[in-house]
Amino acid sequence: TAIRTLEESGELVLSSGTRAAVLAAYPALKGKPMEHIWHPAYPGEALDDDARAAVRAALGWGEEVRAYGYCGQLRPYKGVEDLVTAFRALPDPAARLLIAGMPRDGGIAATLQGLAGDDPRITLRLENLSPEAFRAALGACDLVVAPFHHYLHSGSIVHALSAGRPVLTPATPFASSLAAELGRPDWLQTYEGPLTPAALAAAGAPA
Repeated sequence: TAIRTLEESGELVLSSGTRAAVLAAYPALKGKPMEHIWHPAYPGEALDDDARAAVRAALGWGEEVRAYGYCGQLRPYKGVEDLVTAFRALPDPAARLLIAGMPRDGGIAATLQGLAGDDPRITLRLENLSPEAFRAALGACDLVVAPFHHYLHSGSIVHALSAGRPVLTPATPFASSLAAELGRPDWLQTYEGPLTPAALAAAGAPA
């Protein structure tokens, strides 16, 4: 029904860069009116400096720590296993990784626990997060990593940016278009191919 309605009317996407991907998936839309509106932001999500410092202190993180994180539901297509694997290969003793969110597919929790192993730099919080806990988890990170295997639009990326956290994610039409709209490549950084330790290490913090 949704596709039939689109064919009769037109196309609305959440970034200018995803139009081509939608047309490739639904050729019947070719020649129909096409428009985009940006995925809306999430106001009021950023922690102030004191709250951010308190959250990090509760995790045992000092000022020297560089914290990577993934926050949100855990599903196979999110690629969080790739993040844990790449992080473990980082030699930096000051690096930390926070994985916070509810596993939504059988076996993913055990997989992540196995990949994390005995690395003391990795914190797993595999549970349903309240809005307050989700906000705190995002705020604790220096860099949010969204290593998704495939997606069209991402509320997770917009949410992290709304919380004042820079993001590292694969180069996709949505990410590239949003990065151009932001006009600040240090806030939304992308990489090509599989996530690697080098991609994590190269991701810089915004000025």
